[in-house]
Amino acid sequence: MKTSYQFRKYNPIWIGAKAYLWGRSLASLNSDDLIFAFHPKTGSTWVRIFFYNLFRDKSNDFTFDELNQTMPEFGNKSLFKRWPFQNVPRIIKTHQPYRSFFKKNKKILFARDPRDTMYSYLHYANAKKAFGFSGDLKDLVYSQEFGLEQYMRFYQSWVDKAELIIKYEELIADQTETFFKLVQTLELPFSREDVIEAVELSSIEKTRKAQEKSEKYFQYGFDNKFIFARKGQAGDGVAQFSSELNIYYSKLRNQYNFNLYDF
Repeated sequence: MKTSYQFRKYNPIWIGAKAYLWGRSLASLNSDDLIFAFHPKTGSTWVRIFFYNLFRDKSNDFTFDELNQTMPEFGNKSLFKRWPFQNVPRIIKTHQPYRSFFKKNKKILFARDPRDTMYSYLHYANAKKAFGFSGDLKDLVYSQEFGLEQYMRFYQSWVDKAELIIKYEELIADQTETFFKLVQTLELPFSREDVIEAVELSSIEKTRKAQEKSEKYFQYGFDNKFIFARKGQAGDGVAQFSSELNIYYSKLRNQYNFNLYDF
């Protein structure tokens, strides 16, 4: 299956634009920036919402438009905007494999059961217009661009480089304790009470309201039926994996020595 993403990779204009964004991102990287590494659908939006709510003035509710303009991503023009929170280091999200230019930065790797990741990614990929993807779980799992082996490669590139690994399932089990542990690891000047408040402001209900109020990100980027914050549960993808997909998953676990989750 050919996706619009695959066709864009061979477009010289697209390649040039990406090279410019990467070059400028590299030039703007500071040693005190915090690098948050996420494979897609392992909690990047949830975590960024939490830190945005932790850092910002809480006089009004957040929107996704504000979030994406404020919380930067490496290789994205959001990185070139002024960081508005003067007393805390900049948090930079990346979906990219580890690169040596991140060596001097403090790095956090976020992980999720690969089967749940693939199932969540399926809904996202089918809804995101730029992907041009239309398929079922098997199509996605075997995809060279978005599939299960890509997850394994991403994880292995970061696992020995990160100062801390945070599991999505840990956040589900206890948001306050997991986020507070992360805040302490990063030596950020916030109390447990601050964390509790930010957790409350980052609930699924408030995230869905933020989607309703957001215009640019969802109006132009996704199918109008797409719901970003669906369930926030663990195990949905595990239940959807067929015997064939589990055999493939087991093969990749052995190939990449992946033992973060039980099988």
